[in-house]
Amino acid sequence: MRTANEQALMERAEADDLRFDELNRTNGHFEIVGHGAGGKKYILVRNPSRLLAKTANQMGLTTLLQIAPVEWWAKHFPARLWHEKFDKRGAVSFVFRVAVRVGNFDLLTAMDPSAI
Repeated sequence: MRTANEQALMERAEADDLRFDELNRTNGHFEIVGHGAGGKKYILVRNPSRLLAKTANQMGLTTLLQIAPVEWWAKHFPARLWHEKFDKRGAVSFVFRVAVRVGNFDLLTAMDPSAI
């Protein structure tokens, strides 16, 4: 049986997951399409169209800004500290949580139209 605090944390995590799923589907800049070998997270960037495969060590500010403009990140992941433009840790967490929820990404299947 969960404590009230554990239950509240679970409910918040579920709400975050739903919000994150919605952001992934509707943002217009990118779509997180899953995860794969070596801890890579796969992100389909829409403009210019390209597929990024990034590990945790590669998910820095430069990568986030390749995915979406700073204004988008600031709107959805407001800065926690005065000197930040947005919450980078929260943004990276978003990418990783959504990639895990989406599931395994298989590049060969994704490229083969007959697999659909």
